[in-house]
Formats: sequence, structure tokens, C-alpha cells
Amino acid sequence: MKTFLTSSFAILILALFFLQVGTSSCTKDHTIYDTVKVTQHDTIVAKDTALTIQLLTANPWRMQEIRGVSNNVPFYYLRGGTSNTQSFDNDVITFRSDKTGTYTDNNGNSFAFTWDFTSSDNTKIAYTIPNSNLAPNLVVTWENIRYKNSSLQYDEYYTAGTKNAHSHAVRIH
Repeated sequence: MKTFLTSSFAILILALFFLQVGTSSCTKDHTIYDTVKVTQHDTIVAKDTALTIQLLTANPWRMQEIRGVSNNVPFYYLRGGTSNTQSFDNDVITFRSDKTGTYTDNNGNSFAFTWDFTSSDNTKIAYTIPNSNLAPNLVVTWENIRYKNSSLQYDEYYTAGTKNAHSHAVRIH
């Protein structure tokens, strides 16, 4: 009986060895070719329109969207939006070609100001409001100005006393 078990075990081991060798090799029945065709399209990238004095002074500019921080308090406004933290519905700025203008805040207060481009490529403006409700001779700076899709997009900052403000805004005419 012991011989029978030993020989059965040996036969089982040999059968498994030959079965493994016999089934481990394979052959391909057919070749699959990749049929994906790559087509390249040219992309046209339209640049922002250069801001000119004619574009800037052609219309009054109303606030479309603004987000920023004023005196360490974040704020957000989107015209017609429901998540506004502050209203800019009546906020309008008008630039005139003689380098003067009028700023009307949301409460309807109007302030005269003087302005000028402060960069040769017209991407930076500084305007001074002599008697604003924030400070005498408040200087507001707009940087990275872009005219795109009939709107002005810019970064704005100013300091009034100890109050600092920085925002990104979009204005429409």
C-alpha cells in the first residue's frame, strides 16, 4: 500500500509537470491592427483687444462681477447673482478723453476724478478722487487691464488710511 501511494504521488507530480509545460506555450491566431486615425486641426488663438482711449471713453462702465478683499473682509458680487455679499448694482465709472471722469458708488454718491494710463501698453491706469468718502486724494490703481468680449477686466487696489483693498473686476458698458 505504501508503494502504491508513493508511486501514485510520483505519477501525479510528473503529470502536473508535463501538463504545465504543455499548456504554457501559446500561438497567435491573428494579428490586430490599430485603426485609430489622428487628425490635427489648427487652433486660432484670439488675443485680447488692446485698450485704447477711444474704447475706454466710449461708454460708462457698470460692474458685472467683482471679487476681492477689503479691510481683511472678502466680498463678491455678480450682476443678477444670488450669492452677493455686497451690492454694486448702481456702481458706474465714466472716463472722458480729457483725462477726467466720474465715479458713482452704489449709494448714488458721485465723485469727480482725474486719470491717466501709467504704462506704455495701456494695461495700467491710476485715477485720483480728490474728496472721496474713503480718503482725501484716494488713488485707485487698475492693473492687468484687458478688453475682451466688450468688457473691461482688471485687478484693482488702493489704500485709504489703514484700509487696504484688492480685487479682480469685470465691467460692462
